[in-house]
Amino acid sequence: MWTLFFVQVINRLGDFVAPFLTLFLTVRLGMPKAAAGLYVSLTIGAGLAGILVAGKLSDALGRKPVLEGGMLLSAITLGLAGFFVSEPWVVWLLVAMSFFQGMVRPAIAALIADLVPPEGRKDAYSLNYLGINVGVAIGPTLAGFLFSHAINWLFWGDALSSLAAVALTLRFIPSVRKGSSSAVEDRPVDERQESKNPLASFFSRPLLVGFCALCLANSFMYEQIHFALPLATGALTFGWLISFNAVVVLAGTPPIAVATRRQHPLVSMGLGSLFFAAGFSMLALPLSAPLLFASTFVWTIGEIFFSINSGVYLAAKTPCNLRGQFQSYRECIASVGRMIGPIFGGIASARLGLPALWLIVGGVGLFTAIGFAALKKADR
Repeated sequence: MWTLFFVQVINRLGDFVAPFLTLFLTVRLGMPKAAAGLYVSLTIGAGLAGILVAGKLSDALGRKPVLEGGMLLSAITLGLAGFFVSEPWVVWLLVAMSFFQGMVRPAIAALIADLVPPEGRKDAYSLNYLGINVGVAIGPTLAGFLFSHAINWLFWGDALSSLAAVALTLRFIPSVRKGSSSAVEDRPVDERQESKNPLASFFSRPLLVGFCALCLANSFMYEQIHFALPLATGALTFGWLISFNAVVVLAGTPPIAVATRRQHPLVSMGLGSLFFAAGFSMLALPLSAPLLFASTFVWTIGEIFFSINSGVYLAAKTPCNLRGQFQSYRECIASVGRMIGPIFGGIASARLGLPALWLIVGGVGLFTAIGFAALKKADR
């Protein structure tokens, strides 16, 4: 788990391109907002395809080779894109990059569930989440500088960090096939192996399907951080806000994880949705710089609540031999929300304005909180 922590630190430290993709398309390539929204959604769709492929392969071949292959191929496409930053067709390299990066998520999530028993998973997913944000605390600020002064290195730096993460994974991460480390009889019933079709098994669990639908709504909200927030603030301020977001995560995750250790994951995620609703609704107002940071603080608390609990709940409801595919189904459904987010955001901001968009996003947060409360009641 500590090795995965450092893999995430290194990989996310160099995660330069994704946070600035909207600005790259609109400022560097001169696309209108609506077209940029469509291209951002296209990259998300490619990531969705990568997630589905990775889920199947990680159950069939093992988590580690899929994780390493996704990071390596992502590094290659990013390296090539760095040579063609002014060419309109570079967007297709970014689409390919998104496909390979999509392969990473289900492999890591399934690997954590394999390596850690149920009672330790909240700590494990919290540590993994911290690793992501140690990198994010520094990366976007550096990326903001590269975006303005050395656009090629925005891509090459991202590629180099992925290669470093691959090297660490090769050396220290053990190989796990089909959840073998957790496929024992004393595991909870929901985690025992199943022989039925993976998709049929998934849809035979209505609580899990409802949970994934709420994850879709959460992803729709969160994607506005990458699409609408930079349009409202500009590149430099956006970089500072994202770095502040990561600092709040670093400071807030340990105490929140401890305080909610005995709290049901669905309750925690419902609270997270309420913080999302409050933080995003604040952005409908003309905010000064201090209030922009206050809004970021509020929605970041919601992000913490959601992020450290979603993997715990999913792992508890997943057969150990189908973890990769169940993770991919969850990521796939959530990616639909990420795809809708930029398209809706581009249309709504063009027709209604950014303040109206943020009010709509806040309303989705309230709806999602109610959904998690209903799901908790059904789960009990």
